[in-house]
Amino acid sequence: MSLNYLLVTLLSTAARSQWKLPAVSVRPCNCSARVYVYDLEPPLTDPGYGEAHNPFHRRPDTPGPWDPNEQGEHMYALTSILEYRLRRSCCRTTDPEEADLFFAPIAPRPRERASLYFELCQSGNLSAKSVRLALRHAREPWRACRHFFSLPHHYHFEQCGGWFAHPKPPYELMMRVGYLHSITPSLERRVRAEALNDHTAKRSHLWKDLSKVSSNISSTYPNLISVPYPSVHWSSGQTRAGFSPPWEREQHGLDRPVISPTMLFVGSAAHGDVAVRALVVKQCEAHPRCTVSPWRGGASLLDKQRAVFCLEPSGDSPDRKSVSDDVAMGCIPVFFSAISSGLAPWFWAAAGSAGGGYVLIEREPFLAGNVTLESELGRMPSARVAALGHAVTRVAHGFQYSIDDDPGDAVDVLLTGLHKMADAQCPHHTHQQP
Repeated sequence: MSLNYLLVTLLSTAARSQWKLPAVSVRPCNCSARVYVYDLEPPLTDPGYGEAHNPFHRRPDTPGPWDPNEQGEHMYALTSILEYRLRRSCCRTTDPEEADLFFAPIAPRPRERASLYFELCQSGNLSAKSVRLALRHAREPWRACRHFFSLPHHYHFEQCGGWFAHPKPPYELMMRVGYLHSITPSLERRVRAEALNDHTAKRSHLWKDLSKVSSNISSTYPNLISVPYPSVHWSSGQTRAGFSPPWEREQHGLDRPVISPTMLFVGSAAHGDVAVRALVVKQCEAHPRCTVSPWRGGASLLDKQRAVFCLEPSGDSPDRKSVSDDVAMGCIPVFFSAISSGLAPWFWAAAGSAGGGYVLIEREPFLAGNVTLESELGRMPSARVAALGHAVTRVAHGFQYSIDDDPGDAVDVLLTGLHKMADAQCPHHTHQQP
């Protein structure tokens, strides 16, 4: 057992006794990467965050047939979740020489309104100079390329220039984690052509999506990686023993009918890709095995657990927290945008094949009436439905942000990918022997 592991364990124990945080089970350390976590001061961090903050404090609105120790969390709490996990991880190191990755938990407090992020950047508190002074191990290129930030939506930090947006050396080498990433030029050309032919509105919703994921943002926000939204959170080890996760439907007495499968849309046609959403609602309401429902908290999670297909037309942006809820409940997501289905590729990879674990109904043919919910889902061969369901089960664990170290969960998948990415892009460096 390493000195760093003992130190982190002792610090975690002291922190829990002072702030009454949930107990962290001590388990053998199987690290995807050794991570150095910066101790930042305001204004780079938020008052009350850091070592003292526990993001895993909320419960689902309605208790469901899953682990009673399950925790719910704010959809924009990505940074505070990562900070909480990594500070208490046996993979944390306080020695920069040992670190494979460096995490800078900047602005961890969830902010629901975009204006709050703009104000934060425009205030000058998150200037490139202040970030440079705080990230003292990022001054050499061979270490800068191992640093990463996590901010839910990159476009909210457009005013944070010099380090996050339009970064200057060495920040252009750092990795950025959020819910969106830039699409490939070939996909962008395809979506642009579709947007030009889209006459369902004065201005196609696709232009709004493209403004957030176009290929040219890769120069504004280099090394941008997309991850799933937090949905259902599991504490691993002893807390989960004896309980089956909700995506293992058979363990909860729920089957997944592969013949005459059911469909569910949780949402409305009042926002997002209104053209697609309105048609989804129209076809769903006319279909005997399809249900339209507003979001009802924990009750909607139970609805998802009973449905076979969960319909996910684009919302205000191509990413949807609802997709993470689908996967957690074992429901097969159905996308109507290639942008949406292309997000979080590291996390879908566990499905075993490209396109595994979800269905993509092409937007243009759907709006033209060439395909329908019935033709693509209602009449899907039973073997295909079963295969998709098994693929969702394979990826589900990797979509969950567990409370403590949990090999294969979303944090582990992220660290594995970041470690590989850093190894591939970092300049070679040989440690000098004293």
